[in-house]
Amino acid sequence: MTDDVSVNHGLSDGHAALRATLRFHAAAGTRVALRNSVLGTMGAVFVMGSAPRPPGLFRPLSLGVAGAESSPWSLVIVAMVGLALARQAAPQLAAGHAGWLRSLAATRATHRRALAGALFLAQAPLMLFLICACGVVLLAPQSHLSFPKLAASLLIMLGAAMHAAPANRRGASSLVSLLALAAATTASTVGLAGALALLVLADRVGDAVAAAPRRRRTPLLSAATLLPYRIAWRAVGWQALVALIPAALPLGFAWLMCDNNGMTGEESATVMRTAGTIAVVMALASLASVLQLRRPAWAWARSLPASASGRVRQDALALLVPLVPVWLAVALVHPLAGIAVMSVSPLVALVAAAAMRRSSTRITGTQGEVWALGTAIVVAVGFSWWTTLAVVALTPAALHLAARRDRALSPTQWNERHHSTAGDALAWTAR
Repeated sequence: MTDDVSVNHGLSDGHAALRATLRFHAAAGTRVALRNSVLGTMGAVFVMGSAPRPPGLFRPLSLGVAGAESSPWSLVIVAMVGLALARQAAPQLAAGHAGWLRSLAATRATHRRALAGALFLAQAPLMLFLICACGVVLLAPQSHLSFPKLAASLLIMLGAAMHAAPANRRGASSLVSLLALAAATTASTVGLAGALALLVLADRVGDAVAAAPRRRRTPLLSAATLLPYRIAWRAVGWQALVALIPAALPLGFAWLMCDNNGMTGEESATVMRTAGTIAVVMALASLASVLQLRRPAWAWARSLPASASGRVRQDALALLVPLVPVWLAVALVHPLAGIAVMSVSPLVALVAAAAMRRSSTRITGTQGEVWALGTAIVVAVGFSWWTTLAVVALTPAALHLAARRDRALSPTQWNERHHSTAGDALAWTAR
């Protein structure tokens, strides 16, 4: 018994809230209609006063809108006026539609339909004109009222209201409403039935859940995308050129060896492939050490909307950019060797990025791990093309290791500098 009473009480509260919502929208539409009536009356007085014979202007228009003997094309004027009234009233009536009105005890579809009813009431000046037109038709001799035209006028006003009302799928709902207006202006049985069906369809389309907006992709070279690289390159600065100077030694030695001994083919490829990998390891070891000192791997960066793999890839790419001269130098002597060195460089860069995230716990810093693993990579690359492919295949594993180390960084960990003042803001000699 108690459950039945509570259910009935809840239903009565829901109906009361629904009636209150409908009264609110109806009152708002009535206020806008009163304002439109004043403006419409002023406009009608101006037009009638400007015409040489006011009855000669009003009578044909009334017969065209409500008379059975005239063409229904005058309903196009009704559609234009109805759309204008509904469109200018929509911003005022829908001001709180997406805000505090959504907290009321009514669904979104109920709010939208009540707002469409308010927009229908806002077209009261047009309704007043239709009433006057009916009076003119009744008083005119040999004239009869056209009930299809009157029904078409009501459907036009309703379609204009639904066109201006906000909806989940505004574009589709507005298009269907305009098609309903066009069908109603024919004032035929088929046109009225089609207009009614289209209005029902517009209501269903407007209540449908809109598709999620497509996520706007960040441009590849946007300022937000380039910011991590700008920070890294600014931290390294001119030290990138200093790191490339030792890397030029194995390349120069390999070039002299190939040129003086007349090496070609596989011998030249092996020498340049080995020397190029040595140059890459030397340059990346130095660059990673400078980057770790001047811009350490921040544990705080884990709070930013980026993955650990993304941060590791950013560091690796920032380290790879200064290696372009090394790749070009190897490719000028032997193109295939240049491709091999370029292919193995991401692996060495990921090893350097992983070493940056453990350098604070080692006396050797970043360079020790890069040199240790880099030596094994150099031996494998110089052995044969097949071992080179095997080394390149380890690149995803290096990315996984570096990302795992990045996720393991502790924000409260003490990072000792090991007597190096580079990058230390508290050191007097730091720059």
